[in-house]
Amino acid sequence: MNTVKMPINTRSALMALFDDASINCTMSYRAPELFEGGARFGEPEIDGRIDVWSLGCVLFGMMYGASPFECEFRGDTVKIVECSYLRVLGNVPTPAPGTKLSSLYHADLLETVKWMLNQDRVTRPTIEKVSRRVDELLIQFNGKRLWLESARMSPMDIDSFEQSDVEFDALLRARDSAV
Repeated sequence: MNTVKMPINTRSALMALFDDASINCTMSYRAPELFEGGARFGEPEIDGRIDVWSLGCVLFGMMYGASPFECEFRGDTVKIVECSYLRVLGNVPTPAPGTKLSSLYHADLLETVKWMLNQDRVTRPTIEKVSRRVDELLIQFNGKRLWLESARMSPMDIDSFEQSDVEFDALLRARDSAV
């Protein structure tokens, strides 16, 4: 398997990497090391863990409707906010304990996503470690995607829903109102 490895041997190579990332990567899904000041030349090379970061952002967005750096949790609601460099460098937001949002997903799934969003690129997991963790979660939940804590329908159930369009739309609205 070929892995992404970007050596950062010179300041100009590093600045070119930052420029390329600013053009080709959405800020709210861009790993911290792809921002100016996020890495320095001479440090360990940048590798595929930048994609693990982005995947963590995508999974978080699937769970809560927005990238972790475009949202704030306010009680039982998710408020969409503007993403900034400082938000990406800050802590990953999480729903307050005891709220409806905090009980939507099993703690092990939440910890896995948070693990993927580790600010330290050297200790952030590789995609191979993430894949093993997903396998462990599937085994933990008897090979089924049961990490949704609530009784609402999972995305897999919606794919096989065979009712009228009106009933399906009502189901989607009910599901989305839970988040």
